[in-house]
Amino acid sequence: IAVDALGAKHGAIFAMDEERRFVLRAWVGKEGYTDEQITAEARPLLEWVVRENKTLILPALETREEKLFAQPLLCAPLICRDRMLGAMCVSDSKSRKNYSEDELKIISNLSYQIAISFENLRLNKDMEQTYFETMSALALAVEARDPYSRGHSERVGELAVKIGQDMRLSEKDI
Repeated sequence: IAVDALGAKHGAIFAMDEERRFVLRAWVGKEGYTDEQITAEARPLLEWVVRENKTLILPALETREEKLFAQPLLCAPLICRDRMLGAMCVSDSKSRKNYSEDELKIISNLSYQIAISFENLRLNKDMEQTYFETMSALALAVEARDPYSRGHSERVGELAVKIGQDMRLSEKDI
């Protein structure tokens, strides 16, 4: 959407993982590049955005460079609740003109919406984990009251894992 809205040739969305490394989540542009190649070329831009905590704006150059992230370029941080979650870059305007103030507002709004989506995804994962842990604690509490059924859930779980392995289910399904 950002690439089309801004008339750009290339665009990328990067998420920041737990180790504060950038991971490519979406790419629009030249095909045939690996995620690692795209991330490596974007790394200096991303590091600047993290360090300065603001949108990087690079104007068009007189001579056109053949790079994945050619100028003019906008690289906006994905920030939600004062947390850096990633960055979004759009580059190489089809019109070869610099991006306008209106286009800067568009990228700012889109980057905020994407940051909210990233945060919602994280919160949903946390909620699922909390639900699972609560159910496990309740099962243990029930078993602790009755010596006859103590360890039942654990034994059922072990049998279910063995059955899943015999069925050659994936680790995720097991």
